[in-house]
Amino acid sequence: MPIDPPIKDAPRFPVSAAVALSSIALSILWWTGQNFDALVATRDTALKEPWTLFSSTLLHVNFIHLLFNLSWWWPFACRIEYAWGRWKLIGITVLIAAVSGAAQVAFSSPGVGLSGVVYGLFAMFAVAQGTHPAFYGLVTKRTIYIFAGWFVLCVVLTVANILPIANIAHGVGAAAGWLLGRAIVAAPRARKLWIAALAALCVTTGASLAVNIPWANNNPTGPSRVAKQAEVAFDKGEFAEAARYYEQAHRESPDEVFITVNLGITYQRLGRHDEALPLYMQAAGQEERARRELSPVIAAILTNQAYEAIVENDLITAHERVTDALQWSPGDKTAIKMLDQVKDALSLPAPAPSPDVEASPAPPAAP
Repeated sequence: MPIDPPIKDAPRFPVSAAVALSSIALSILWWTGQNFDALVATRDTALKEPWTLFSSTLLHVNFIHLLFNLSWWWPFACRIEYAWGRWKLIGITVLIAAVSGAAQVAFSSPGVGLSGVVYGLFAMFAVAQGTHPAFYGLVTKRTIYIFAGWFVLCVVLTVANILPIANIAHGVGAAAGWLLGRAIVAAPRARKLWIAALAALCVTTGASLAVNIPWANNNPTGPSRVAKQAEVAFDKGEFAEAARYYEQAHRESPDEVFITVNLGITYQRLGRHDEALPLYMQAAGQEERARRELSPVIAAILTNQAYEAIVENDLITAHERVTDALQWSPGDKTAIKMLDQVKDALSLPAPAPSPDVEASPAPPAAP
C-alpha cells in the first residue's frame, strides 16, 4: 500500500514529520538499552511533570508497535496539518495524549506509544471527515474493522498474560476523539454541550491522578505481569527488552526488592554497571537478606569505579570509591590492595590489616 502523503512531501508537514522521526529515533535508542525513564509518565510524575503525558507517546515497545502507530499517525496528522494548520494539530495531539495518558496511569499501569492519540484521531475522523475535502475517505468500513479488531486483539493479549498493552489509553483516546469530532460537526448551540462533555472527560481523568483509587493499580496489568514479561525476555538473552519491562515494573512498584535487584542485574548484563549500583543500594537498604547478598556486588562495582578513577589520575575519587567499597565488604582483598596503593600515591597513612579476609562471593544468579 503506498504511503499517503509520500515521504518526500515530509517538509510540507513539519509537525507530523517531527513526531514520526522522534518516535523512530527514541524507540530505536530505547531498544538498544538507553534509559528514557524521564520521558515516561507515571501516576506519581504525571501531575508534577505533565509534559511526560506527551513524551510517553514517542517511545514504542517494538517494531510492530511503532509500525502500526506511524502507519496511521502519518495520514491522519498530515491531513490535519494541511487542512487546519500545525497549531491545531499540536493542540489536538496534546489534548488526546494528555487525556488518554492520564487515564492510563490513573486506572492501570504506565503505557507508551502513539496508540492513544491514533485511536483519538481515528474516532474524530469517523465523525468529522466530512468537514474538509482533505479528510474524505480517511475512515472507511475497512478502517473501522482494523481499529476494532486491533483493539480486541490488544485486550486479549493483555488478559491472556501474553503482552501488557495500554488498553485504557486506547479506549479513552477514542472517546476523547469522538467527543471532539462531535463538537466539530455540531450546530453552534449543541457544540457547547459536546465541548462540555469533552471538558468533563478531561477534568475527570486529571482529577483521578490526584485521588487515591484503591482498585486502580490492583489489576492484572500491573507490575507482576510486566515483571513476568521481563523474566521471559531475560531468559531469552534479550536484555535490552528485559530492561524496558523491568524499568516499567520498577516505576509501578519501586519498593519491590526482587524487581529492583533484577533490574540491576539486567543493567549489569548490558554493561550499565553505574546504573545498577543505586538499584542495589536501594534494595540493600530495604531488606537485610538483600544487603547480605548484594554487599559484595556493590563493593565490586565501587572498586571498579575506583580503578577507572585511578586510570584517569583522579586519586581523590578513587580513594572515596574504594573506601565506600570496604564499608560494604570489609574483607574484599582487591579493595584492600587498591586502597593501599591509592593511599601510597596520596601519601596517606597505610590502613591496619583487616582480620579474617575472605574472597568476595560471586554476584547473585540472574532471574
